[in-house]
Amino acid sequence: MHEQIAYLRRAENNRKDRKEISRKQSNVTANPFLFTKNLLGDKKLGRLDCPRQEIEDTYEM
Repeated sequence: MHEQIAYLRRAENNRKDRKEISRKQSNVTANPFLFTKNLLGDKKLGRLDCPRQEIEDTYEM
């Protein structure tokens, strides 16, 4: 009985996963730019408070 419940649970989860993957694939093909925008989120705006010399010293070889 327990094995049957576990089997059915896995089967249901697999169906849900396939449906979700299919939905995402159709969103990508329908509008790839909008999908990417939603995936990455809004633009990040900000100001770098680290002095330029400190950055150059860090990456100097």
